[in-house]
Amino acid sequence: MNRTVGKSKIVNIFPICSNGVITHIGYCAHECEGDAEFKYNFLEANMKKDFKKCSKVQVKSRLIKSPFLKKDLGITLEHYKFCLQIPNYNGLFDEIFERIDAPFDQHTICLISLYNV
Repeated sequence: MNRTVGKSKIVNIFPICSNGVITHIGYCAHECEGDAEFKYNFLEANMKKDFKKCSKVQVKSRLIKSPFLKKDLGITLEHYKFCLQIPNYNGLFDEIFERIDAPFDQHTICLISLYNV
């Protein structure tokens, strides 16, 4: 694990799924100092609290071209799982990283947890 110590933005990300379709993505950002392990542990410890207070963005199908899209309702869970297999894929989360002013790169730590509502 990366042992770099320093202050950086970290974020809990919550794809929100209903009836097999992800319609919104919740997020809660923090600024935290410590190594990568400390930051992951911090996100994990705050996951439930962060989900309750998270900001949300609607999944915009215009940003993603795929036969798995459900018009403007979001993307299917199958498409989301496929995207997770693509190295460094962050198409669904671009708007979030833009909003928190943190580029998605090796220095931004995030923990992604799927919520079924």
